[in-house]
Amino acid sequence: FHDEQTNPQITVQLVSGLIADKVSVILGTASAAGCGAALPLVANGPLLYCLSPGLHPPDGSFAFSASVSTADTTAVSIRYFRERGWKHIAVITTTDASGQDGEHGIDAALALPENKDVSVVDREHYAPNDLSVAAQVTRIKAASPQVIIAWVTGTPTGTLFRAMSDAGVELPVLITN
Repeated sequence: FHDEQTNPQITVQLVSGLIADKVSVILGTASAAGCGAALPLVANGPLLYCLSPGLHPPDGSFAFSASVSTADTTAVSIRYFRERGWKHIAVITTTDASGQDGEHGIDAALALPENKDVSVVDREHYAPNDLSVAAQVTRIKAASPQVIIAWVTGTPTGTLFRAMSDAGVELPVLITN
């Protein structure tokens, strides 16, 4: 067991050591950033089973991702919103690798022809260690979305939900798995 502290630089050091030790399988990391940092290191093995759905390994690689791909989750979710008539979406993501991955998936899904009538009415970002997102939530509320996509994980989720509660925002929210 190793603790990479959700730090991609530490992930690289630990994975490099595990490769030197000739392990067969690496289980983890759980962050998209750590998984992305480990991916090029395992191009020829060992097998990497990343615990983040934010890793999108190439076909034939030694890397696998847990859960459903974030790109697929996002595309299906936007379809769900569209079919319910929720075509005005607000997006808020963290500035880390997980948030960037989510935002990429959102943009890809919105570019699909069937989503031409779906629009982002506000797009906000915040750092995972921000103590408040009140300003971002105020701008989201002012944009009058029908639904919010909040691509955040861990403690930043609580920061967002606290700000939404304080601002009286009561809308459906999609959050990363």
